[in-house]
Amino acid sequence: MAEEKPSPHENYRHPTEQELELRKTMDGRLLGLRVNRYSWWTHWRDLADYILPRRYKWLITPNMMARGSPINGHILDSTGTLAARNLAAGMMTGCTDPLPDLPTIELLQCDGYALF
Repeated sequence: MAEEKPSPHENYRHPTEQELELRKTMDGRLLGLRVNRYSWWTHWRDLADYILPRRYKWLITPNMMARGSPINGHILDSTGTLAARNLAAGMMTGCTDPLPDLPTIELLQCDGYALF
């Protein structure tokens, strides 16, 4: 016969008072962090309207499809978008290690032809 699999609820234990208190403290801290972040969302929304409107809509309202709606109406020129792209590239450059010394290939010239 087939072996019976143990129920996933068999190993459940009720949290202790200390664990419940820690959970309550961490939930309060998370709520405080979200409140502090919320004050910046209006600034991020204003910037995103002029720089990367599609990216911001995806981050704030997931799974909201608005196909064909004019979303780039605030963009006057591509200066802000190009600056954001350059900033992201510069930040990624700072995160990566520079290349170690690469081996160099010396070229020898013999009768006008380069020999490796």
